[in-house]
Amino acid sequence: MAYSLHSPDENMRKRLIAYSRLLSIERALSLLEEYQTNARRIVSIEYLMLEGINDSPEHARKLAKLLYGRPFLVNLLPLNPASQSPFMPSIPEKIRQFKQILQESGINATIRKPRGLDIEAACGQLRLKTLDEAS
Repeated sequence: MAYSLHSPDENMRKRLIAYSRLLSIERALSLLEEYQTNARRIVSIEYLMLEGINDSPEHARKLAKLLYGRPFLVNLLPLNPASQSPFMPSIPEKIRQFKQILQESGINATIRKPRGLDIEAACGQLRLKTLDEAS
């Protein structure tokens, strides 16, 4: 089970993810924790790294505080550049620093290797390309 979080801040998350209005972050994390306990399956928290939006050390500390004591794995996802996207990817050093802050706070975190970049089919790229071609 994977949960797209992308921000430890409720208001920012609502701006980044349209469907995030359905559940508060805290409620979603509680349900995920219950699921992980009952299903005995790992829950991963997906966190897309956006330059200047959600990649600061302060964001990392807020995320660590939010997830502390919960048995989740955090996947830090470098944004795949797409010409139609208003967002830029975080620089690798910022992503490594973000991961280090999480790990030093007791949070299990990895940096996921981007896939599909070469054919513009990475996360979000294919949809944007399809929408652009349909216009």
